[in-house]
Amino acid sequence: MPEPRDAPRSKLDFLYQDVLGEVTTLVERLETVSAQLHDVAKSRVGEVTAEALARAANASAARARTDFERSAENAKRELSEVVGDAARAARELQEARWRDWVLWAAIYFASSMVGGSVGALIIKMP
Repeated sequence: MPEPRDAPRSKLDFLYQDVLGEVTTLVERLETVSAQLHDVAKSRVGEVTAEALARAANASAARARTDFERSAENAKRELSEVVGDAARAARELQEARWRDWVLWAAIYFASSMVGGSVGALIIKMP
């Protein structure tokens, strides 16, 4: 009886060997694609992390901008109030100066009148 190794090869054997070769090629291709996908996934993790960091940075910058704008508006409002208070104080000071000037003018005028009257009395005295 002939050994299976020594038996003549049939078409089925050739087809079987050809299919096994193609399967081996497909398995090698799948392993290559799998390795490439693994590499892409690793690089994609970096991109996803970078995107997450960018979103977090943008959100943080937006909050900081909002806080800064709110602080600037508060400072502007407080500064306007201070400027208004300073303007009122300046007006009151100007009015007080005017009153003082009028008062001193009245005192000067009155003292001049009194002095003139006293002088006239002294001159007319016998």
